[in-house]
Amino acid sequence: MGQDHFFQFKKNNFNGVEYNRANRTRFFGPNSAELTCDVKASTANEGIFNEYSINGQQKEYGLCFYTPSFYVAVIDPLSFQPWQTEVNAVVYGEELCRGRAENYFVFRQGSPDGRLNFQNMLATVPDSHFILVYSPMTTLYSSWDPQTFATFQNLGSDSIVPGRPNLPFAFFCKKGNPNSVIEVFSQYYGQDIQLTAELIGSDYIGSESSELIGPAGDWQSLFWKQDPLNNPNEDSTVLYVKAYNSEGIYQTSDTLTFTLNDSIIDLSAYVNASDYPFIQLSAFYIDSVGFSPAQIDRWHVLYTPLPEAAIDGSSGYSWLPNSDTLTEGETGQFAVDIKNIFTLPMDSLLVNYWIQDDNQQKHPISYSRQDSLLVGEIFRDTITFSTIGLLGLNSFWMEVNPYVNGSLFVTDQPEQKHFNNLLQIPFYVSGDDQHPVLDVTFNGRHILNGDIVSPESEILISLKDENELLLMNAISDTALFGIYLTDPDGKQRRIPFMDADGNTVMQWIPAESQSKRFKILYPAYFAKDGKYTISVQGSDRSGNESGDLEYRITFEVIHESAITQMVNYPNPFSTSTRFVFTLTGLEAPDEIIIQIMTVSGRVVREITEDELGTIQIGRNISEYAWDGKDEFGDPLANGVYLYTVKAQINGEKIKHLESGADAHFKKEFGKMYLIR
Repeated sequence: MGQDHFFQFKKNNFNGVEYNRANRTRFFGPNSAELTCDVKASTANEGIFNEYSINGQQKEYGLCFYTPSFYVAVIDPLSFQPWQTEVNAVVYGEELCRGRAENYFVFRQGSPDGRLNFQNMLATVPDSHFILVYSPMTTLYSSWDPQTFATFQNLGSDSIVPGRPNLPFAFFCKKGNPNSVIEVFSQYYGQDIQLTAELIGSDYIGSESSELIGPAGDWQSLFWKQDPLNNPNEDSTVLYVKAYNSEGIYQTSDTLTFTLNDSIIDLSAYVNASDYPFIQLSAFYIDSVGFSPAQIDRWHVLYTPLPEAAIDGSSGYSWLPNSDTLTEGETGQFAVDIKNIFTLPMDSLLVNYWIQDDNQQKHPISYSRQDSLLVGEIFRDTITFSTIGLLGLNSFWMEVNPYVNGSLFVTDQPEQKHFNNLLQIPFYVSGDDQHPVLDVTFNGRHILNGDIVSPESEILISLKDENELLLMNAISDTALFGIYLTDPDGKQRRIPFMDADGNTVMQWIPAESQSKRFKILYPAYFAKDGKYTISVQGSDRSGNESGDLEYRITFEVIHESAITQMVNYPNPFSTSTRFVFTLTGLEAPDEIIIQIMTVSGRVVREITEDELGTIQIGRNISEYAWDGKDEFGDPLANGVYLYTVKAQINGEKIKHLESGADAHFKKEFGKMYLIR
């Protein structure tokens, strides 16, 4: 950074010094400023509006808690800058409010130590300095000691006396000049007040400050040259090198004699760039004889600059699908160029990607640190992200060389600027509102409410979701189901996928892209006889439940093997008839014979278990349908026929199970009617 031409200095900050463009000189100008102070009498919700400003620039605001206090500002008569507190250090015994340098000092009025510290501080203020004291909300005159009143009276106050009502006030003076006193008081409860005062400085003092210089990786050298307009011995010029942290907040300074032509070869001996990446040069002029400031011809700071990366959209960016509205489950993709736009390489490249959802929750996208970004190099990578769980309005974010550890100023590695490292793309995710289809079978078949099932039953639960983008194929999808069983004693329990010992209770089978069915296999054993109830509710990944009501069905378990009478249906029949019956127990009969005979007792047809088809525990309708033909395949004549059933398991006759069909049988014989 360097300024060595007169017009290059015009962007500097001048205080008490005028910049004369016509004759290219600096001269002392009117050195004055306006001070305003707003004091609120209301409650805490207006506390932030208590403030004071110089020339319209706010210097401090707010309250240090809400305990009645003195707020004291001391303003330098030369620079019109307020004294500051020291960060993390207590000076004058004042109360610190924030973790930064403050432009006022706070003392508790109700504390003897607070009042004593207040008195001692004002005693140390040099003459000609401006003092502002204000007391927002209320004033505890009744708790003041005589020395506190005397402090104000010694500064020139004639109105701050015992017996005043406990209302806010503001006091201003130039120390050593009682005629400068300005006092403003609230006249009634709730009245806000404002104090305005003119700060008048000297006409032989002024300052000039450069813009912030940096950020720097290393400070190298400082060079300068100046010329006085009059006798050099009449001028007093001081050079300040002010150091600022990475947040651009002033921290400390070094004072140097501003000689006519000199340099500091090793500036790093004065300022450490790792702690203070910014500096500012400030010249302070005094000439009480010739009333003319010295003229800076040039000042130069040499330093090692920092690298600079930027998001470069000149080649456009990729966003797929090519729409600002995505369907939940769709995969999004993004890519844009990152370019090194300076003459120094970055030793690595950390890029953070994340999505901020409709509830302002942050969802980081995993992305590893990349290799160095060389001078002039362009890097582009494709980022893939899921839209699952992102219903509503979202923002895709990208930050190159991000801030770290919650800071808003310290980046992963030092860099010149950060404003060109951020990118945001809003997008909307629409949801799936279609209910999935739930299906439940026992041993491969659907049962009716009240049906009998086998004590050993394989229950298959399936949920079909038509959304191909949110295919249910992960173990986490088991959490979308609630399966409950109520036993004959009325006790309900939730069926887990694994028990406490880690044994599998229910097996899950992921959905495939073709069937789209997520399946749960539950090999159940019902130990007690009686009626059970099972209830099932499932939802898809979008939260759509399988129905407004859960699936619920009651079934009965009977361990003993028994069989009802076989009823032929339809009866009468013309073309064919099937056999309907119910079976209990664990095993199906290994031998069944249905004998059909004429009313005279002649057997015309025998049907065996092999012909009947599959037989299950519970309700059965035979796969086989008798067509009214005899053993030779000849049609039988119309009329009444009798039939009887023999059923055995392991050579033993199966017990008869009473049912409503018993009324249609006489001595184990049933009647059927053939009508063509």
